[in-house]
Amino acid sequence: MKKAFILGAGQGTRLRPLTESLPKPLVPVFNRPMVEFALDACIAAGIEKFAINTHHCPDAWATHFPDASYRGCSIDFFYEPVLLETGGGLKNIAEWIGDDPILVHNGDILSGMDLQALAESHRQNDHLATLAMRSQGPATVAEFDPKTGKVLDLRNALGRGPGTHQFTGIYLLEPALLDYIPEGEIVSARDAMVQAASKFELGGICLDEGHWVDLGTIDTYLEEHLTNTATRTERQAASAQIHPKANLDDDCWVGANAQIGAECELSRCIIWPGASVPAGTKATEQIFH
Repeated sequence: MKKAFILGAGQGTRLRPLTESLPKPLVPVFNRPMVEFALDACIAAGIEKFAINTHHCPDAWATHFPDASYRGCSIDFFYEPVLLETGGGLKNIAEWIGDDPILVHNGDILSGMDLQALAESHRQNDHLATLAMRSQGPATVAEFDPKTGKVLDLRNALGRGPGTHQFTGIYLLEPALLDYIPEGEIVSARDAMVQAASKFELGGICLDEGHWVDLGTIDTYLEEHLTNTATRTERQAASAQIHPKANLDDDCWVGANAQIGAECELSRCIIWPGASVPAGTKATEQIFH
């Protein structure tokens, strides 16, 4: 498992207005682009090469990764003029995938799950894909049999059950799964997974240990920041310019080169890198971007 595909082409509609000028995976989380957490998790699992599909605000990727690499790992960007969805995005990089198994990771997922355990489960079983799952979550739509290690259905598409586990948006697949994805069509990867499940070729592993959260909405984005246990020093970038007469509580996040004016009263707020908060602003649980 040396290659990973990071899904980065979505419109980020649920995170608007934060995504008006940025792709969702580049939205700052804990003062870093969200996608860096996915990249770090993949590298820790042994990934050496990345593919990222782009669509919304594609030029922003070159700004964040000007040499098309991250921590010594190469990144190949695949621009989609028309959004191809997850299945079409995978089919579009078939040549890049080649004959290698590939790890797929949603760009808006923060995860501390054991991806090496996912890889080991995939190696030990003859499945076209192996899904990382949780026993609980906001959408338990994967029908999973722990005894056989098989995912029997997704969203009850095959009538085998409404779902027992949360699919995390992280999975390993064999290139043969791409045979279930039609050429040149806008289609979800879930359709190919359902076809694999119909033939009992779809595997899974439950990974409840480690943190996992889908940061796809404003509510989850705020909650993740406000429940983080980082200290005030860790939350405030050294290059931030905070007026001596500004008052920020310990739950605020302040990014690099942010500017906060005099007489500001901020509680549980997130100030993005480079953002400016006008003097006299009083706010609670707001995002300044």
